[in-house]
Amino acid sequence: MVLFSTKTALLDLICTITAAALWYVAPQLGVWPLLLALLPWGGRFFYNQRLSRRTPFDLLFFLFLLTAVASIWSAFDTQAALAKFWVILAGILLFYSLINAQKEQTDTNRLLLGLTLFGTILTIYFLLTNDWSLYAYKFPRLAQIGALLQTPFPTLPGHRLHPNVVGGMLAMVLPFTTLITWWDEDQQQLLRPPRLPLLAAWLLLLLGLLLTFSRGAWLATAIAAALALLFTITYNIWPYHAHKLLAFLCALLVISTALLSFNTLPTLLDWWQNGPVIQDFRAEILDNSQALVADYPFIGSGLNNFMLVYASYAMLMHVGFTVHAHNIYLNVAIEQGFIAALLLVILWVLFFYHLSQINHKSSPQFTTLAAIFALVTIAIHGLVDDAFYGSRAVILLFVPLAFISPQWQPQPMTKEKLGYILISLAALIIITLGLHTRLRANWYANLAAIHQAKLELTHYQWPAIPMQDATRQAIDLTPIINTYQQSLHLNPNQPSANRRLGQIELSLGHYQTALDHLQRAHNARPNNTTQQLLGEAYAVNGDTTTATTLWQTVYNSHDQLELRRAWYDLIDASPQEAWISQTMSNNIQE
Repeated sequence: MVLFSTKTALLDLICTITAAALWYVAPQLGVWPLLLALLPWGGRFFYNQRLSRRTPFDLLFFLFLLTAVASIWSAFDTQAALAKFWVILAGILLFYSLINAQKEQTDTNRLLLGLTLFGTILTIYFLLTNDWSLYAYKFPRLAQIGALLQTPFPTLPGHRLHPNVVGGMLAMVLPFTTLITWWDEDQQQLLRPPRLPLLAAWLLLLLGLLLTFSRGAWLATAIAAALALLFTITYNIWPYHAHKLLAFLCALLVISTALLSFNTLPTLLDWWQNGPVIQDFRAEILDNSQALVADYPFIGSGLNNFMLVYASYAMLMHVGFTVHAHNIYLNVAIEQGFIAALLLVILWVLFFYHLSQINHKSSPQFTTLAAIFALVTIAIHGLVDDAFYGSRAVILLFVPLAFISPQWQPQPMTKEKLGYILISLAALIIITLGLHTRLRANWYANLAAIHQAKLELTHYQWPAIPMQDATRQAIDLTPIINTYQQSLHLNPNQPSANRRLGQIELSLGHYQTALDHLQRAHNARPNNTTQQLLGEAYAVNGDTTTATTLWQTVYNSHDQLELRRAWYDLIDASPQEAWISQTMSNNIQE
């Protein structure tokens, strides 16, 4: 059949990988690489009236792309958003290319070899181009080893990869390389004597992973290895149910990491701040990022627009310092909306559910298991860093999903399935009607936050404009204020609308109304950003005692509080500047 012939699959992979490479290097090419990637799709449709193999993820991919398209519209920097959209699309197209390339196990083995080759080239490139002095403070001895390995070779030109991104990618590839190195598909036995080239590649990947200094990638790899060991032990004593236990544990792990991201993770990292694992500002970034998540439940702030949105509305600074949230769940929720983050988790959980449906009367699908462990590394590493969405490595985000068991076949709609769908739809409708007013309030707050960023950040140019407060004084924010008011009319305690409106009012000099709105925001959903704004509101209204109490636990790693004092000095608001200075002085004394 032409649809899944070896030649067609190879052409599909070549076209997709070429298009992905073009988007990676030059995203400004826009739609043109897409025409190249879709050539094999057109050929399959012409000969077979089918575009691609069907998968369990098709609808979820479509919805995820819809949220990405919406986030192009919502972005204040459309060009940056389009650049990221193309690499997200490349990742989905790569998934389908890999799916279409797997007709037999030999095809899958070739793909595993291809991933191993990619990991090998990536490791060598990283070892030859990394600047070992930048991160030597983490592990000086390892940095010395990396520098020693690099010494005999000339300095190579080209793109420099961040070690955390490389660590994430190598951790994802490692389970596939381990499988192709140590698993004998013909004899169905583990720990076969490996072929020397494969063993060398496997050891090189381990060395590369070690020298990335990526503690999150190490942790993810260790957890995946522990799950693999658990499966091996369980399979020997419980062969027909081991995969169900693994599927349950992996799904529970992903759901718990996602929930942890939106709740207690910043607190845990803050507690761990002085320990050997986390010694940077992750806790601050994650805590501040949570303030933004609730602002964008339906439509995100815009693809690839995180840095200045985060600086302006969460960190409360005039310039950006970080390009992503260091957490894949929070980052997707901020850029594409909370719905997109939920879709991503559902994608992963659906893959784990599929594992539990594998028929183990035949041999277990170890390729699918390797994909499970690869997916676990992404999910765990994504808890403390964001290699696969916060960078152009998003092209590889969906690779593990492509190694779905070849046993999967589209199932016809049964009365039982139809009943479940109808019940779910009915429950969704009931919940929507029950929360109608609250959902509308969230919708208006979401729209206002989008339009506020688009209006303010397209006008704001630093250093010509010293702070965003000056932008708010120079432009007409009346329509945005009215939209926030619509949200508060439906729900007076809507936290995002109250916080954003309070921030605007502080900039415009409406100090008492700002205090009222920020008190409601803090009562509804306290976080670091709201606490800093509320402390400022108390200070500029003369209550330095309450302001001091609020600011005692506020993150101030980049002298954010001094910037607020500088603003009131800039506009010659003498009483307010004096009260801010007094509050800061009280904090220093205490």
